[in-house]
Amino acid sequence: MRNSACLHALNAHEAESLRREGYRNPIVVVPNGISIVDPKEISARKRGGGHGTQKRLLYLGRIHPKKGVYELIAAWRRLHDTAKNCCWRLTIAGDGARDDMRKLQESLAFYREQGSIEYIGPVFGQEKEKLLRNADAFILPSYSEGMPVAVLEAWSYGLPVLMTRQCNMPEALSCGAAFEISVGDELANELRTFITLDDRQRDSYGEIGRSYAAREYEAMTVSAKLMRVYRWLANIDDVPEDLLFGG
Repeated sequence: MRNSACLHALNAHEAESLRREGYRNPIVVVPNGISIVDPKEISARKRGGGHGTQKRLLYLGRIHPKKGVYELIAAWRRLHDTAKNCCWRLTIAGDGARDDMRKLQESLAFYREQGSIEYIGPVFGQEKEKLLRNADAFILPSYSEGMPVAVLEAWSYGLPVLMTRQCNMPEALSCGAAFEISVGDELANELRTFITLDDRQRDSYGEIGRSYAAREYEAMTVSAKLMRVYRWLANIDDVPEDLLFGG
């Protein structure tokens, strides 16, 4: 790494971490990219709530302690212990190491009779696309992220996103592209606040998030930034604007 002509960081936090570790190389800050789904391919969101209507909050990702998934399950239990006639269901999709999966199954044991939560395993391809189209909101209660692609995918489908500040996307929180949550004792109350919003308020998070992702993370925009770096490294172009020098 110290002999590299340039280091690639996904966000400013990663670039700062590289500097703290003593790397003085040039660093380019370019995020992951995402293909934005055509609005015509996005299913209409389920509306309403109450009797006979159930909404789906989706967690889609690796099953790992740093993702906050166990804390999410505990918060969901507290929410349903106090919320009457809650019309929301938590769907967890993903896979992990053996010990992490065993802990997940232990955490889920309470809910098998309650019907408010489900684990559906890992999903890919068209099955994942269908899951995202049919969800009503997406959650990532993570303790640490570089650049969460799952959040970008959720935005691409116009989903309202709930995420922690540790997802390292502060601009998204500032502009209203996501609903901020924590992984502490307040998570149950934060979930309650979100599910009691009306459809219009929740949808606004998805609309802002989709526009934000299209502007900042669309795949062609990201690839163009990387191309400028490659051309600079090949002595074809001038220094790109996203480059940071260590001095």
